Amino acid sequence: PVVAPVYNNFRGIRPVVDAVGVRAMPQSGKVFIRPKVTTHTSIASVTEGNTIQSGTFVVDDVQITKGIYGGYVELSEASVDWSSPEVLNALLDDMARIYANQTDDVAADALVAGTTNSNNFTVASVADPTEWMRWVYQAAADILTGSNGNLPTHIYFDPATWATAGKLVDGDKRPLFPQLGPMNAGGQLSPAGYSGNAFGFQVVVDRNFAGNTMIVGHPDGFECWEQQKGVVSIENPSLLARTIAFRGYFSAKMIDDTKFIKAAFV
Repeated sequence: PVVAPVYNNFRGIRPVVDAVGVRAMPQSGKVFIRPKVTTHTSIASVTEGNTIQSGTFVVDDVQITKGIYGGYVELSEASVDWSSPEVLNALLDDMARIYANQTDDVAADALVAGTTNSNNFTVASVADPTEWMRWVYQAAADILTGSNGNLPTHIYFDPATWATAGKLVDGDKRPLFPQLGPMNAGGQLSPAGYSGNAFGFQVVVDRNFAGNTMIVGHPDGFECWEQQKGVVSIENPSLLARTIAFRGYFSAKMIDDTKFIKAAFV
């Protein structure tokens, strides 16, 4: 006998997308506009009877192009009818997982490409917690200064860099981010979890990042937009087959790069 369900080891998770959230994509148009304040008003002290401060307020347009993502499979009517366990549900489940990973990959690439500011991280000191503390505080200070008062809340890692952070120890060889009993620790990480806390930041580890990726930032400066279309199928009578597709519209855009800084490993 064949025992259901069909085993599938592919994890259709979206760490970057989940960290920043997804907005509903507008229905009309191939391109839509996201307004962004680029010049702020002015306020100044003034003495009685004198003219107050003149200011300018400018809102620019950020253009976001809709992306189309999808894939299809053709199944014979016989394979659908005769398979055990039933192949169709397994197919649809796999399509949803692959779609999730593909759109997360798009978001991860857009986040890295859109983060234009970087601070050097000394590779020779990668095992030294003081270098990590220096880097994250310098990055946070630069974001605070350069983004009109914002502070970062998240730190994004590729798997290898995340593992390096998780292996940091103090002078007594105690884990800097223990997964159990993290009293007075700098955070909490576990090799069994995708998230955690390090240096006061929420950790986001994503296998879709290229190697040597470490970014700190505030997620509201980066936006993801989506309209999931789901499954569509068309019968092909001449072949006694069915074409099944899974599709959706997705876009990811850096709205404010002053809220992000990445590590340049030197």
